[in-house]
Amino acid sequence: MKVVIDGLYITGKEKLHEYLQEILEFPEYYGKNLDALYDLLSTDDRELEFVIRHEEDLMVHLGEYCVWFEDTLYDVSEERENVSVEFEIEDEEE
Repeated sequence: MKVVIDGLYITGKEKLHEYLQEILEFPEYYGKNLDALYDLLSTDDRELEFVIRHEEDLMVHLGEYCVWFEDTLYDVSEERENVSVEFEIEDEEE
C-alpha cells in the first residue's frame, strides 16, 4: 500500500494523524501521537510504502515534529522488511 504524505496538504500534527488514521484504517483508539503510530505500524503486517512529497512544506507546517515523524517511519522500516520510506524530489520546473 502506497501512503503519500504531502506537505502541501498536511498542515499540522492533527491533520497528519487524522490522515494516517483514515488512510491506514487505524482503530478508533489510535492515540494520534508518534508512540501510537509506531506501535500500530510495527504490528501491521501489510506492505507499506511511505512517500514524503513536498518535504520542505511539511517541515514548515510541522516544525521539529516533522523530523520526529520521519524518524518514527525510519525506525519502523528498519524493523519490518515490508515497510519503506521514500522522498520525492521536486522538479524545479513545476
